[in-house]
Amino acid sequence: MRKLIGFALTAGLAAAMVPAPALADDGAECPAEPVLPAPLGGWTAETGGEGVAAADPADASVPLALGRRVRLALFPNETITFAAAPEKVPGQNGMGAVVAIDVAKAGKLTVALGQGAWIDLLREAAAVPSTGHGHGPACSGIRKMVDFAVVPGRYLLQVSGASGEEIDVMAVLRD
Repeated sequence: MRKLIGFALTAGLAAAMVPAPALADDGAECPAEPVLPAPLGGWTAETGGEGVAAADPADASVPLALGRRVRLALFPNETITFAAAPEKVPGQNGMGAVVAIDVAKAGKLTVALGQGAWIDLLREAAAVPSTGHGHGPACSGIRKMVDFAVVPGRYLLQVSGASGEEIDVMAVLRD
């Protein structure tokens, strides 16, 4: 009996150590590799680099690589010099960053985030209005997506109100 109890406890501990499968919002089990629409395919690739984020727009000189997920280091919101006040006032303990985005042609720029945060896109210190909001596909790890109509030029992406010290971001330009 003692061996049986010991086996049951050992088996229970082993089962507890195996992570539970990820679940979609509807409760269905997620596949090991999510299938994403072609424009979002860069989300599942290795990150496109780090260190492009800044706490001051003057330091945001390295543009975000379009079409690839990038992990940005974040700064406490109160230490960031935003080029324009965020549309939503960030919380006191929130984190954020500013990063440049270069756009070569007119189209729809979709910005995807791996966690909840506020997104503002600026061109010459003026806010670019968003044209759509949504969530990423189920099981993708994309928490939020915001669309903007853009023309060629340099933009500044402001992220604020994030809860962690880093955030996954991807910007995709579509026709």
